[in-house]
Amino acid sequence: MKIFSRTILLCLLSLLLVSCGGNSSSTAERSPVYAATVQAATAADYNKVVQHIYVAYFGRPADVGGLAFFSERFLAVGAPTDIVAMSQAYNTNADARALIDVFSGSQESKDLYPGDNGVFIDAVYLNLFGRAPDAAGKAWWVNQLNTGAMTRASAAVNVMAGAQSTDIDVIVKKTTIAGRFTAALDTVQRSRAYSGLAANVIVRNMIATVV
Repeated sequence: MKIFSRTILLCLLSLLLVSCGGNSSSTAERSPVYAATVQAATAADYNKVVQHIYVAYFGRPADVGGLAFFSERFLAVGAPTDIVAMSQAYNTNADARALIDVFSGSQESKDLYPGDNGVFIDAVYLNLFGRAPDAAGKAWWVNQLNTGAMTRASAAVNVMAGAQSTDIDVIVKKTTIAGRFTAALDTVQRSRAYSGLAANVIVRNMIATVV
């Protein structure tokens, strides 16, 4: 990656991390993130849930093209606009399920998670909560994957949807930063800077510091 690209990404992330602040959101403030919503009228209404999936699965914000692509496709298939309802729609909406599974079938997924399902669950917990899973929880998720009851993409969505207590605070902060980051890619130069493996690593490492 060119030096100017690294500089752009790091400057954006520094500004966003500072603006995030350290105060925990109240339950009232958190509820819109997880509350069920009505059918969205525009693709923009899906931006938040797409950011949730990107953070859960890849540990990074959506790039501009990815955000637009998935937001438009989820709108077209009538998918829900929040992560809890999306996790439920995985079993009832075949089109939404196919879109979610695109994440686990991507080349980035193959490069990022070459290990077994235990390693994958460890990575998802680290992406979402900045911590390792408890032994019993990890065993349950790994069994779901090993038996084919879930795909890796659906497991990541379900882990996020089932977050409790302070884990919700961490998710809210990470997805808020992710949304602001993608929105800040508002020039061709900035958008191009966030492209490729090297850029993904830089931003993933910075998002990991949000706890």
